[in-house]
Amino acid sequence: MSTGNAPVKYVVGILTSHIDLKDKILDALTEYFGEADYTSKWYPFIHSSYYGSEMGDGLKRCFVSFENLKEPEAIAEAKLICVNIEDAFRENGNRQINLD
Repeated sequence: MSTGNAPVKYVVGILTSHIDLKDKILDALTEYFGEADYTSKWYPFIHSSYYGSEMGDGLKRCFVSFENLKEPEAIAEAKLICVNIEDAFRENGNRQINLD
């Protein structure tokens, strides 16, 4: 049910040490969110060591935004979609990617 809020642009942050997965990650994201209209360069992720034990060293982050605007109320569903994509890329039980 819409609360009358205007549609919003969704932006996803991709965190990984496997930047070679970028195209596959983007394919999975665009399946749900539509075509990307911007993808940033990779930035070193040096702000926290929280993910290191699971995802390894040398983490990098990039951001992607999507052409299609979505209802702000759908953000919880969007996060669940991102969790499902993270799970699809798991290796030996560990995440290779984190999507926010």
